[in-house]
Amino acid sequence: MSGLLSGCASDQKSFIIAEGVVMTVRDRVYNAFKESFDLDDDTDTSILVYQAYPAWTSIGHMILVAALESEFDTMLETDDILEMSNFEKTVSIMSKYAN
Repeated sequence: MSGLLSGCASDQKSFIIAEGVVMTVRDRVYNAFKESFDLDDDTDTSILVYQAYPAWTSIGHMILVAALESEFDTMLETDDILEMSNFEKTVSIMSKYAN
C-alpha cells in the first residue's frame, strides 16, 4: 500500500478542508506524516512503523503528534498517543478526531 491511494472503508469519510478541497482522514494523517518525516508522495505507508522507520523516534513521535493535533485541530488523549504504533493504527485513531 502506498501513499494516499489505499485505505479501509471506515477511513474514507471525506472532509472539506477548504473551498474545493476534499480530503479523507487517511489523506490528512498522511499529510501529518509527510510534514513530520519529510516523506515523498509515493512513500509506502507499510514501512511507517514506530522505531522501525528511521525518523519515527521518540522525538519524531512528538513531532508527529503536534502535526496531527494541528491538522485535526484537537488535543490527542494520552492513550491514543501511546497506541500510535504504525500508519494504519494512526489512521484508525484519528478517525475519531475527524471533524
